[in-house]
Amino acid sequence: MDTPVCISDISARGIATIEFTRPNVNNAYDEKFLKALAECMEQLKRDRTVRVLLLKGRGENFQAGADLEWLARVSRQDITANRAISSLTAETLWSLDTFSKPTIALVQGVCMGGGTGIVASCDIVLAEKTASFAVSEVLWGLVANIIFPQLANKIGVSNLRRFALTGERFSAFEAHRIGLVSEICAEGELHTLSDYFVSKLLRAAPDAVDVSKAALQRIGQLYIDRFERDHLIEEHAAKRLDGEAREGIASFGKKKKPDWFVE
Repeated sequence: MDTPVCISDISARGIATIEFTRPNVNNAYDEKFLKALAECMEQLKRDRTVRVLLLKGRGENFQAGADLEWLARVSRQDITANRAISSLTAETLWSLDTFSKPTIALVQGVCMGGGTGIVASCDIVLAEKTASFAVSEVLWGLVANIIFPQLANKIGVSNLRRFALTGERFSAFEAHRIGLVSEICAEGELHTLSDYFVSKLLRAAPDAVDVSKAALQRIGQLYIDRFERDHLIEEHAAKRLDGEAREGIASFGKKKKPDWFVE
């Protein structure tokens, strides 16, 4: 049975690879994708041989955020169903953010919307120099607030206030400058660069890495607590149901500019 996310490899050295396998839609996520990603991470958490987790996207692009055709269907459901979807999205990415082993994202092509939340939830982000990024939700009348905590920890609130409000696309070089990307490489060199970082991580004591990552996670909790998480989920779900979001999602399907767009 085809799955939108799979564990494509666990090497003898303990390097696990999770691969996004929806290249026909630029690896955009839907409910099935999120559940599969959560299941893969849960399986790897139980595997004591795993020391490093790699995330990559099949095809030309890493991950294009939410599947807007799926969101169109979700937006026709009630607030309870939408709250459940927002919670699933948030909890899946927060689980990645708190994954106990070092995580490395390998980014080629586009990384948009929730895709930036995925990479912001990883410890190390490697990108080809031609990759591009955007926190693009506002362009479709949606909000990215459930990934703001991870993004704020990566790039700071000042940079986030720019990119989350404009939805503008930015280059791998800009992503590196502001801290979203750790290192840049030439096209086709992601695995060579990842091998370098894997070799460094495998030199470190596994338990010391686990304790260090947990401590860094606690230190990074400047923007979020359980109450605020619930508030972000509620906002995220409610925004998807309003008229502006429905106009934005519909405009994507019709390949037209939404009503609020001003030249």
